[in-house]
Amino acid sequence: MQKNRNYIVLILSVFLLCVGLGKWRQTAVLSHTGVTYQTELGNKKSGNTEVFQVTLLSSSKALVENVTKKTSFEGKIKQTSTGASRAIRFVLPNDKGTLILKAGLLPWEKPKLEITNSTVYTQKNTRTQIVERQNKNETTTASQTDKSVVFSSDDIQNIRQKFGHWLYESQYAKDAVVVSGAFSKPQLKDTANSQVLYVSTKDGDILTSLLVPKGASDWIREVPNPVGYNSESLSQEGFVRYVNHFDLAALGNSLGSDSASDYQAKTIFRIYHLKERKHAYYTEDAERLSLEKLTTGDLYESLFNNLMDTSQPSYQIVLASNGQVYWTKGYNLSSSLEGDKYEFAPDDMQEAYQAFLGEYSK
Repeated sequence: MQKNRNYIVLILSVFLLCVGLGKWRQTAVLSHTGVTYQTELGNKKSGNTEVFQVTLLSSSKALVENVTKKTSFEGKIKQTSTGASRAIRFVLPNDKGTLILKAGLLPWEKPKLEITNSTVYTQKNTRTQIVERQNKNETTTASQTDKSVVFSSDDIQNIRQKFGHWLYESQYAKDAVVVSGAFSKPQLKDTANSQVLYVSTKDGDILTSLLVPKGASDWIREVPNPVGYNSESLSQEGFVRYVNHFDLAALGNSLGSDSASDYQAKTIFRIYHLKERKHAYYTEDAERLSLEKLTTGDLYESLFNNLMDTSQPSYQIVLASNGQVYWTKGYNLSSSLEGDKYEFAPDDMQEAYQAFLGEYSK
């Protein structure tokens, strides 16, 4: 009888020890920086398999890489509990789902990296690999120098609103109208082509938006009449390669995405003066309603030709994914259709933008 009791006590002790080790390992696994976890996800639209890797950089940041599409970004992580297990959650940009890294309850259980709440991806298998990173120094350097910033939709909305308010109160908008929204190209409102709108800077071309005809497929492999540089006709595959060759984008555009709707960033600002002085801050829709009260016919032709005081400065400003601000002066209806030359915006704009980015990257 005594032997049975001792045996039961031994079993319970081993079990409790395993549970204790499991709890300790949960904490240890989710705090190991520099470890890279890999999983395979299925793209629901294309049917292709895409490999994702997550590397913990600190207790609050992770580097997420789509190895298949060669895109990467840093973002905030949250530590939560999932049932008996602890987990790390990372929200993919443009609300494409949440990657969850779960630590096993028992010591011998390996961590699992899985996707959830996604309309774009599905879990391909439940196997998670721990992989050795190649060219670690190069990856770290690139991460530190390109300052790539990708946030959730809510974060981007807040950053846009704060920068817009700062701009409205700044010297640049004194007695002027500030408009926040998509990249403005009034000449292209009725285009039948699918094309990339971009601006050129000393740091490279910045993809500002993807323009597709109304009613067209959201999948960029199916958009009609695709064109590239200088309106050169492209095949569907050629257009995909063209879209994917950009390394910079307006904040909010998701480089590497297959969906045209992921290239409609609203982090662009315009400043102009009206002949009848007015200090106002509009969204695109509010600006349109305001113009409808002032004129008839083509609203933007009337704005540029009749209502705007062209003797005063006007600007278009782009918040870019590399953490920098670019602008062009004297923006008007005669601006070129693509590849406008944009300059590095003044230091106070840079400081304001980076301060707002910092609020949401902690």
